[in-house]
Amino acid sequence: MNRSQFEAYAKATDAAVRAVELDPANADALVSLGTIKFRYEWKWDEAEQYFRRALEINPNFGMAHHDYAWFLVAMQRFDEGIEHMKQAQRLDPLSPLANSDVGWVYLMARRYDEAIEQINRTLELEPAFGSALACLERAYTLSGRPREALETLLKETGETGGISTRDADPAQTMKSLYRKRLERRLESMKKVRSSSYSMATTCAAAGDREQTFAWLERAFEERDPMLVQARTDPAFDALRSDARFVTVIERIGFVK
Repeated sequence: MNRSQFEAYAKATDAAVRAVELDPANADALVSLGTIKFRYEWKWDEAEQYFRRALEINPNFGMAHHDYAWFLVAMQRFDEGIEHMKQAQRLDPLSPLANSDVGWVYLMARRYDEAIEQINRTLELEPAFGSALACLERAYTLSGRPREALETLLKETGETGGISTRDADPAQTMKSLYRKRLERRLESMKKVRSSSYSMATTCAAAGDREQTFAWLERAFEERDPMLVQARTDPAFDALRSDARFVTVIERIGFVK
């Protein structure tokens, strides 16, 4: 975590703590504290206590269901996580984020067909929603449908020149596109900060194992808030037997 990130984290923590001191029934502040304990401090028991307290106070608080769902998924409690994310969606049925994240938690649970069905419904609401397209491409890839995955990746990236979705080897074409994406992201990182965890998933998709671990290490050093997803993210399934990945998971505070 760099200086500016640390300062922002400290200010957010202080503000949430003061808000709860002034009003112990402040559900917004309780969710903020739950998220801080979950994504930055890696204190699982405390995080869950804050999320559950917020939902006791306001059972219809969509963001509490949403953030608690991601916590549950990270804890590998997939059925509970899916139900809470679906409740967040029910409370805000037109939200592209809520709809897309139902697809993402299905994907984390390896329920790829349900992820595809959900994301296709989301794209009816918001056809160009980037998070939904990324989830759909991942779900098609992981479920062994490379041609549909390639079509979705082309929509997501806007790549068109000289690429046919009727390619004889769509999986190989996708690998090439992943490598191009990685090169662009590495170049852009020289000017604009990006999530180190997200960079690790890009490296993994491109098949660059060494860079994947380098970016995971950087994500650990920075306390990247997305790193808590590593234990359940299918992006890293090919790395799970590698001792370096096991070490990352243990250092976050997860038991192997």
